[in-house]
Amino acid sequence: MGSFTEETGSVLPVEFISYECEVNQDFKKYLSNHNFEHFGFNYNVVTILGSQSSGKSFFLNSLFGLHFQVMDAKLGHSQTTKGIWAAFVTNDAKAGNKCSLVIDVEGTDSRERGEGRLTFEHRSSLLSLALSDCVIINLWYNSLGNLTSSNYGLLRTVVEANLELLNSTENEDHPKTILLFCVRDWFEEIAPIGMELIHIYIYISAETVKSYVLTKYMTSIWNEISKPEKFKDLSFDSIFNIEIFGLPNAIAKPEIFKSEVESIRNLWETKIRPKSYSRRVPSDGFFLYANNLWKTIMEQDHLDIPSQKEMLSNYRCNEIKNVAIEAVSYEIAQLLSQSQKEVIPDFRISATDVILKAIDTYLLQASRYEKKISSSVANEMIVTLCEKMQPIFDANVGHFTKGLVIKARKLLGDEFMVQTEDKDLQISGKNPLEVWPKFLAKCQKIHENLQGELEGYSREYTLEHTYQDLKIQYTFDIGGVTDYLGVCIKNEIDLERARHLELLKSHLESLCNFSFKNVSSTLLQRNITGEIFSGIINGIIEQNCDNAEKYSESYKGIVGEIKDNEFLCFIRIVVLNNAEENLQRIESAIVDTVVARFESFFQYQEYNGESVPRDWTKASEDILKGSFADSRKDALSIVQAVKDYKPVNISIPQCTIDADHLLYRDFQVKRERISSLPDNIEEKCKSKFYELYRYAQTLQTAGSSLSGWKNVPPLFWLILLILGWNELRAIFRTVFKIQIVLPLLVAFFFLVNWVSTSFLATARFITYLRAILLFQVYCSNPRPDSANVNVHYLMDREHCHP
Repeated sequence: MGSFTEETGSVLPVEFISYECEVNQDFKKYLSNHNFEHFGFNYNVVTILGSQSSGKSFFLNSLFGLHFQVMDAKLGHSQTTKGIWAAFVTNDAKAGNKCSLVIDVEGTDSRERGEGRLTFEHRSSLLSLALSDCVIINLWYNSLGNLTSSNYGLLRTVVEANLELLNSTENEDHPKTILLFCVRDWFEEIAPIGMELIHIYIYISAETVKSYVLTKYMTSIWNEISKPEKFKDLSFDSIFNIEIFGLPNAIAKPEIFKSEVESIRNLWETKIRPKSYSRRVPSDGFFLYANNLWKTIMEQDHLDIPSQKEMLSNYRCNEIKNVAIEAVSYEIAQLLSQSQKEVIPDFRISATDVILKAIDTYLLQASRYEKKISSSVANEMIVTLCEKMQPIFDANVGHFTKGLVIKARKLLGDEFMVQTEDKDLQISGKNPLEVWPKFLAKCQKIHENLQGELEGYSREYTLEHTYQDLKIQYTFDIGGVTDYLGVCIKNEIDLERARHLELLKSHLESLCNFSFKNVSSTLLQRNITGEIFSGIINGIIEQNCDNAEKYSESYKGIVGEIKDNEFLCFIRIVVLNNAEENLQRIESAIVDTVVARFESFFQYQEYNGESVPRDWTKASEDILKGSFADSRKDALSIVQAVKDYKPVNISIPQCTIDADHLLYRDFQVKRERISSLPDNIEEKCKSKFYELYRYAQTLQTAGSSLSGWKNVPPLFWLILLILGWNELRAIFRTVFKIQIVLPLLVAFFFLVNWVSTSFLATARFITYLRAILLFQVYCSNPRPDSANVNVHYLMDREHCHP
C-alpha cells in the first residue's frame, strides 16, 4: 500500500496487476484512502511502455516526483518492474484541483517472461491504451532503426490495439490517444549544430528524430497492418496525437537531463495534458472499469469499450443509488412511524422532499456517468423510494379505510334494519319478500360506492414533480388497502347475511310454529286416534313445505349462487326440524293435555249441542263414579294416539354444501324421530284426577244435605216469630224504637221467604256462593283453559237456570 510523500506531493506506488496477471484488490483501497473518488473527471492517466531496463521507472520518478523502484546498474541489467504498478500524484499546482495516475508497465523483451512475453506485451498495451490519456513510448536513440531493440514490435502492437479499441465503438468523437515518444541518451556530439544553444540543438535534433519516427515507424506500421474498413482511408494521425522529446544521458549530463525533464513537465501541464479524463470514466468507477477491462483482456474476449463503460455506468449508478436510498432511510422510517399513529396531512410534500434529497445525493456522483444510464437508474431509484414509502401510504390511507368500514356497517344497518310492527316482520319498513331478493345486489352497490370513495381519496396521494430533467410521477398501489377494504366490507356483509339468513330461518320457523298453534285444542276433542293425529300433524308439515317455497327468491338474494336442490333441501330441513320440535313439545306436555281432556270430559256435558258444566248436586254417587271412569279412559286415549304417530313421507334431496357456507351447520342437522313421551303418564295424572273427583263429590254431598230447608212453610216462620217476640223485643229495644223495628222485621221475613223461593232451595244459593269462591281460587292459581271455562259456565248456570 502506498503512502503520501510530502516532499513531492506524490504517493508511494502500489502494485496494480501482479506478475501473475492478477488485479490487486488493495489498489482499490489505495485509491479510496486518498479520496480519489472525489475527483470526478478531474484526473488523467499516464502510462509508460518500453523495453526492460530502459530507464522507464527512473524517467517517471524524475518527471512526476515518484518513487518507483529503479534498476541498480551495479548489479547489471535485470527485470525490476514486475507486472503493472501505479502511483497517485497530487502536486500539480498549475492544474488546479486535479490529480494523475501514473502507471509503470513491466518492460518488453523480458528474458524472465520467456515465451509469454508477447502475450503480456499485447495485454498490457491494450489495457494501457484503454485507460490512458497519454502513453509514453520509451526509446533509446542508438537503437533507432533496429527491429527489436527499437521497440518496433511494441509500437506496432500499440497501433493495432488502439485500432481494436476504436473499432469497438461507434463514437466518432472518440478522443485521440497521446503518444509521447521519449528518445533517451541523445548526445550532443551527434547534433547537426554547435553546442552553444543546447535547447535549440535539442529542438533541431528532435525534428530530425520526429521525422524518422513518423516515416520509418508510424507510417510504415500503419501501411503494414490490416485496418478495419472505416480506417482504411485515414492516416495514423487521425487516431494519435504524437509528441517526440529527446533526453540526454542522466548520468553523463544530469543537469541538462533535469532541465529537459522540467521542460517536458511544463509542456505536459500547459499544453499536452487533457483538461479532464478523456476516457470519461469518473474517478469513483475507475478501479471497477480497469478491473473489468483486464478481466475481459485476460479472457481473450472482444474488448468492447462502450459496453465496458455502459457496464461500469450501470454498476456504479446502482451503487450510488443504494447509497442515496440509504441516506434517506431515516426520514422514511420517521414517516412510517408517524403514519401508524395518525394521518400525515402533507404526505405528498413529505414524500417528494425525501425523493428530492435522494436525487441530490445520487446526482452528485452519478451525473458523471453516461446520462442515459444515470437517468434510467435515477428513475429506478425514484420507483424504489416510492415502493419503500408504500407502507406509509397504506397506513395513511388505512386510517381513511377504517372510516369507510364503519360507514359500511352503518349503511348496511340502515338498509336492512329489522322492524316488527303489529307482530309483522319488516325490513326498513318493507316486506321482507321485497327486500331479501335484492339483498346481495344492494350490498354490492354499497361496496362499489365505498370503493369509489377510496380510489378518489387515493388519487390525492399521486406524486407529480419535475426536478433536473427527472420527472417524478408515481401512483401508489392501492391493491393492499383495496383488499383490506374488500375483506372488511365482506365481513360486514357476511355478518348481515348471516343475520338475515337466520332471520329468514326464524321467520319460517315462526310460521311453522303458528301452524301448530291449534293442535293443542284439537287434542281436547274426543275420539282422537293415531291415524287422525298423524293426519293432522303431517298435513301441517306438507302445508308448511308448500308455503316455504315462496321464499326461494329471498334465499337466493341473500346467499347468492346456490346449488341444485339447495333451497329445497334447506326448507325441508327447517320444516321437518321444526315439526319435530313441536311434536316433542306436544309429547312433553302430554300430562297437562291428559288432565285438560279429563277435566273437559268430567266437568262438562252436552246440552242442546253445547258443552255445559255438570250439576253434581243432583247427581247420585253411581253417576259420579261412572262419569269419572269414562272420563279417565277418554283422557288417556290421547297417549296411544300420539304413540301411534306415523311420520310424513317427505324426502330431503341430496345437496353437498361447502364448509364456508353461512348455513353449513344447519344443513348438517336433521333430527331423527325420537319419542319424548314421559313414563307412567297415568300415575302422574292420578292425583289431578282424584282432586277433581273429590271436588265433584263435595258438591254432590252438599246438595244432598241441604236440599230440604227450602220446603219449610212461611207459617212456621210466623209462629217462630210470635213465640220469640219478647226475646226479640228485649234485644232491639235499646237500639231502635219499637215502631221502626217491627215493620223492618216483618219486611225481612217476607224478603227471606222470597229469596228462598226464588233460588228453589238454600242449597242452590250456597252452591252459587261456593262457585264464586272457586272462581277466586282459579284466578289466583289458573288451571287449563277448560277448567276456567267450567267455572264461568257454573256461575252462569246457577244465576240464570231455573
